[in-house]
Amino acid sequence: SSAASDVYKRQLPKSLFMPINRNDLLELISKQDKVANCSKDIAGTILGRKMRIPTEIQGALSEYLEASIKAVVEANTIVHELDELIETGFGGREVEFIEKLIVKLDDLETQSDKHQIIIRAQLHAIESELPPVDVMFLYKIFELIGNLADRAQNVVFYGDHAPGRSQNVAFYGEHAPGPVSYTHLTLPTSDLV
Repeated sequence: SSAASDVYKRQLPKSLFMPINRNDLLELISKQDKVANCSKDIAGTILGRKMRIPTEIQGALSEYLEASIKAVVEANTIVHELDELIETGFGGREVEFIEKLIVKLDDLETQSDKHQIIIRAQLHAIESELPPVDVMFLYKIFELIGNLADRAQNVVFYGDHAPGRSQNVAFYGEHAPGPVSYTHLTLPTSDLV
């Protein structure tokens, strides 16, 4: 939550000897906080409105939600690998391992997008049978679930460097620790979508 994020931000050392640029770390915390806030928005909307999901779309919604949650879990795995990446000086097998995780995360986010298209089509087919306000909120929930996967992906991607925008994905920010100035992970040139 934002309160936890603020606590972490205040506890960061101001030293010049951090292995990571402080601003990059703050950006990472902020992006993780956005994932948590998005989850809270989904749950709050569903619970606050006491929403009932039509049986016709429950299966598709479960698959869609699962795809987005997998993206969040993968982003979490990548963030937890940062320690190893720092220890290896942004080189070696750890970079290759994280590159594979990043490609997997991108695939999971793409799968989430595909699930969103499917569930929107399913809702569209039955929306005339439902109260209009419920339909509006269902579409809003679908959007938020998609945002969850997008924000999970954004935890890892930095600035304008994201799949489809560049072949280099800036994983860590502008300042690499130590003598190695390797801050961009190069993804395969093949289409990631």
